Amino acid sequence: MSSQKSTLPTLTKSHGTRTPKFLPWSREQFHSRLETFRPSTWFDKPKLVNAVECAKRGWINKGEDRLECCGGCSGVVIVKTEYGHDKSSESPSMDTDSAEQEVTTEASFTDEIDLDDDSDQDDEDSIYRLPTMSVSRARAEILERVSRLGAIVDNHSLDSIRHPLSQSQVGSLEQMFDDALDKRLLILSLFGWDAAKGQSLLACEACHTQCALIPHVDRADSDLQGSSKEPDSFSDIEEETGFNVEEAHKWYCYWVNPEYDAESVSDHKRAGWRILFELLLSSSIVERGVLHSQQPPEVPHSQPSEQLARIRQMLRPASRTVS
Repeated sequence: MSSQKSTLPTLTKSHGTRTPKFLPWSREQFHSRLETFRPSTWFDKPKLVNAVECAKRGWINKGEDRLECCGGCSGVVIVKTEYGHDKSSESPSMDTDSAEQEVTTEASFTDEIDLDDDSDQDDEDSIYRLPTMSVSRARAEILERVSRLGAIVDNHSLDSIRHPLSQSQVGSLEQMFDDALDKRLLILSLFGWDAAKGQSLLACEACHTQCALIPHVDRADSDLQGSSKEPDSFSDIEEETGFNVEEAHKWYCYWVNPEYDAESVSDHKRAGWRILFELLLSSSIVERGVLHSQQPPEVPHSQPSEQLARIRQMLRPASRTVS
């Protein structure tokens, strides 16, 4: 057995005038809270106190490991994650289950927030997920993101991307839209990436991640610097350094994390990009089926001589048998 320590939250409260700062059903308020959680000040936390779960319950991140309540109670929680030492593996470890239990015991987040008595658990669970939308709206949003991405992305700023789609899925995605659209932009948009307002940055509104575009290094420039790599090695480097549309999101982002699929059963939860892709794909299949059924039946093609012979046969008097 290894010696382990778990997360130890400390709660400090002060009593002041309660003000209605927290509306559990407000998606706008929720995202304003979620945006305060940054990797530099809130990282390596158990699932119970990840950024989404804290923001759902009215907490904002104000400094390293520090939570402040937006519900009017002026509560402050400091959550520290300490690691024990596993002698057998010579690596740090943490008992996550124990950590979650102690967090629940030491500071019940939902009890410390002035929740509305009429608030619904379903509202809380569904506040962070891919919004339900029609096929036409889904297509429109993808194209809107593609248009904005096209203004900041070019072959030099984003030469290659990495994604989990198969060649068949990429082909299906291209068939759903205009052939003139850049395949890279379609894939970026499918995975929730957009252009940050007023900046040359890739941005995700779901997890509030922003990524700078790294200029492409031309192979000729690399050769001028005395590169001695084999001719085929440059493509391998591109594959390793290309923008990863999945991993660039925060791990809890609903675009890549199936856990925040509130509509599917537990065994069939899907990441946001897959929900969107399957919605568009099913609609595309139905549309192709309708178009096929509306096409007139094909008439067997025959040569002019064959057609003339048939006409003559039809006009010829029927032969009679006389006994």
